[in-house]
Amino acid sequence: MGNRAHIVFADKGEQSISPAIYLHWNGGPESVYAFLAELDRRDVRGDQDYEAARFIAIVAQHFDQDYYTGVSLGVHNGPRAITVRALDYLDHGDNGVYVIYRGSETTQVRRFVSGENGLRELTPIEVAREKRAAMNHRYNTGEDTIASTYAGKLTEEQHRAA
Repeated sequence: MGNRAHIVFADKGEQSISPAIYLHWNGGPESVYAFLAELDRRDVRGDQDYEAARFIAIVAQHFDQDYYTGVSLGVHNGPRAITVRALDYLDHGDNGVYVIYRGSETTQVRRFVSGENGLRELTPIEVAREKRAAMNHRYNTGEDTIASTYAGKLTEEQHRAA
């Protein structure tokens, strides 16, 4: 069993929606918010498809290329809309769906989590609470963080270019 989730990037008006990014192993909030923080650290801003592509690159850099991690990242056609009904096909029963809205300076996350009757949307307060807890997880504190894996894999020149 995995720790699955889908991530979708959308513009504020939801007129442009990226392909859906599938994470098999690291779909929990402690990983997804860390990957988003790395996207912010690299100052990646652009349209939804571009940001989705860069997010995929960041996640791929995190995983090794062995049999198990080679099947942990995928891309599907994105949803037609951002509603519980439209996102339901992306739910695998683990961590649901993260919808990411990135402006010139800010990132907003809407969360749709698995429940007994399918997906349900978290309130903004629940999302903020989830993010705080995730950023206090060991993946994001101490010496062995998700962010530190990038520091070890990228040279200083690559960091500047990223």
